[in-house]
Amino acid sequence: MLTKEVLKSMVDYNPDTGLFIWKPRDISKFPTPRTGKIWNTKHAGTVAGSFPKDTYPKFRVFDKSYDMHRVVWLYNYGNFPVENIDHIDQDKQNNRIDNLRLATVSENGQNRIKPHGNNALGLLGVFRKRGKFAATICVKGKNKYLGQHPTKEKAYEAYLDAKKKYHTFWVTND
Repeated sequence: MLTKEVLKSMVDYNPDTGLFIWKPRDISKFPTPRTGKIWNTKHAGTVAGSFPKDTYPKFRVFDKSYDMHRVVWLYNYGNFPVENIDHIDQDKQNNRIDNLRLATVSENGQNRIKPHGNNALGLLGVFRKRGKFAATICVKGKNKYLGQHPTKEKAYEAYLDAKKKYHTFWVTND
């Protein structure tokens, strides 16, 4: 079981970079001294985890993989959160503790800035309707229709205006 104490015995965390660095391990904990020396030569002092593009970085230990942001939370607060963790700047690779906050599913969705991959227009909350462009926003689990607009840009403006009003968890770069 991964605990804060076990984690801190294995890695150091840098709050400025959001990265873990492997600590050297006690050679007596390995099946043979040779395997312990090999592990320490290869891994001690290196960045822990894997960083796949377009998804959450992973931290693997004890044959189990964890989302890195959840392990950062454990390291800093002593528990795996029951709730979701939101990346305030929407960058999944940025696991600085000051960029992470607890969030409900709804709050986490409010901080979304990019549309789903199947959005043909490439604008969050905007879609085509009868030759025009319409906008909707999800508020407390229900879609709120924001009307039809002559251009996709006008529909997106309506969406952003509504987002400022209804999505109180959203962090803007304004």
